[in-house]
Amino acid sequence: MNVESSPGSIEQIMQFAGCWNDMSDEMFTNFSEEINTRRQQAFFERRSDETSFD
Repeated sequence: MNVESSPGSIEQIMQFAGCWNDMSDEMFTNFSEEINTRRQQAFFERRSDETSFD
């Protein structure tokens, strides 16, 4: 059974999709910037931890 055919999955996803509707524009912008910063840090740390086998 895949995600598309699981019972109730579309309804559950759509409920989650609107969970940020109540955020102010400023709060959403700050939230988006924070996510971007954390992703950059996480991927930078991953690249730093990898060793080269050249």
